[in-house]
Amino acid sequence: IRGSKDCKVHLGRLVNHLATEMGGSGGGHEKASGAVVPKDKLDEFIRLLDGRISSLQQI
Repeated sequence: IRGSKDCKVHLGRLVNHLATEMGGSGGGHEKASGAVVPKDKLDEFIRLLDGRISSLQQI
């Protein structure tokens, strides 16, 4: 996952938190991150990630 220069969210921390909650792992840098999540949790992970990024960008 890569964020634009205007991204206000630390993607590495967010991805690590969400992936760990789902039984996977993840992490990275402020503007770039990656994750490994169980296949059956992928859609939920993407939905939660999208929601968190959207809500945090508005702060």
